[in-house]
Amino acid sequence: MGLGPIRPLASVRNMYGLNEVLSRRRKELTGRPAKGDDISRLRQMLFGTPFMTLSDVYCAFPVSGMVVQFTVDNDKIGKSPDTDFMCKYDSARDHEFYWMTPNQVAEEVEQAIAGPYFLANGFLPIGMCAMGGDGYFLGSSVDKPDILSLLRVYYDCIDPEQGTHIPPNAIDCIATSFVQILSVARFERGFEPIQ
Repeated sequence: MGLGPIRPLASVRNMYGLNEVLSRRRKELTGRPAKGDDISRLRQMLFGTPFMTLSDVYCAFPVSGMVVQFTVDNDKIGKSPDTDFMCKYDSARDHEFYWMTPNQVAEEVEQAIAGPYFLANGFLPIGMCAMGGDGYFLGSSVDKPDILSLLRVYYDCIDPEQGTHIPPNAIDCIATSFVQILSVARFERGFEPIQ
């Protein structure tokens, strides 16, 4: 599935309910809150972008470094209001991503293939696949611009020589609502990132 109906965020107000769902599930969160120098670099990078308030989320909640697990089940799509936020797939797929630390988000934007392109176009890296190196990004849907979407970027489909050209097969919409994913996801302790 290509980029399709996903578009860059115009603005982020309270991260579209992110604070609320994380507050409700605070006792289950297994990461760590960001502090001091860990967050200052990200705040500088996000200043003036739709993602400015994400640095507050990192400070307020222990999300940095935790693993987020969830299943996208195509058989349930359209049959339940609880699954309306899922994008369509041919079959059930398990997802597991590592919620990056603020420093890792900054490094991804500055150094990864097409990282600067994604931020400049309204997409922010939030995680990396726990099973491989693919990135998870936040964006929003054309149909629902007030909802934060979760995208997966397959880096092996991107030509490093053409970092500003992202082929449609390089991006999957995992869910049209990241907040809904967090409301049903399982959280595990993360691993220490390799620096």
